[in-house]
Amino acid sequence: MALRQKLIFSVLFSALFVSTIGYYGLQYFAQPKYDAFERSQLIKDGDRLSALLGQELSQLAGVARDWGYWDDTYAFARDKNSAYIATNLTDMWLNHYSADLLSVYSGQGGWIETVHNGVVEATELAEYPFLDKLAKNTGSGFILQGKNLWMFGVSAIKGSDGSRDSAGQVVVARQIDDLWLEDISRRFSAPIALEFLSQESPETVVYEDEKTAFVRVALEPLNSSQISPVLSIKELRELNAAVNESVLIVIVSVFAVFLPSWFCSYFCWSEHLYAQLNRYRTTY
Repeated sequence: MALRQKLIFSVLFSALFVSTIGYYGLQYFAQPKYDAFERSQLIKDGDRLSALLGQELSQLAGVARDWGYWDDTYAFARDKNSAYIATNLTDMWLNHYSADLLSVYSGQGGWIETVHNGVVEATELAEYPFLDKLAKNTGSGFILQGKNLWMFGVSAIKGSDGSRDSAGQVVVARQIDDLWLEDISRRFSAPIALEFLSQESPETVVYEDEKTAFVRVALEPLNSSQISPVLSIKELRELNAAVNESVLIVIVSVFAVFLPSWFCSYFCWSEHLYAQLNRYRTTY
């Protein structure tokens, strides 16, 4: 092999070798640490969403308890007076609580008075035996009605002293619909969707591709179901993109450093060393 060819080969091989070492070094040493950090941040977003859901459920349960432990509600559950309906079971209170359903069920009379947002399943929801399922006087959770998922708060009607026998139940509920999802997406600055999956324990973090990941928060409805509702946060994998960009920068930098050096070396070699060798051959 000629000297010139050896020089070209050695420079190109060195550049390729250093680039390969840099690429696999980042992939096998730095990448796992970046992935672990990225996953921890995604899980934190899921925890934030779970905490927000917990706050909303607590709010609904608190509203239901306030109404259930109110003497006027206790009296209404026993005598069904029209003044209570006209004053309290109105759209104004739905708007005030950002709710889609407010109902009072009389255990003694077996009747229900409800104000709701017009969703058909709302009436069926008002009749659901929440307290029997929860086995306590107040509570909250999720319930499925067809393909609609609701958050609810419920309370027994026991009056202000809380010592009387229950006269029925108060239910305050909010539907997880497109409007709610849009509002929650704005708070997270990321798209959030409601999905219904067949598996009971869906994976918390799902990587769609190198650019997108989904964080899933599983919801457990009070009524048994064959499907598992989950809230899915769509996240951009900005950190992963930054790592891939870093790998590319390393490779480009290696060639950016080696190629100019190679051209300079080759020029010096051609103009000086190679010329001297040719003169030496000619002379001797």
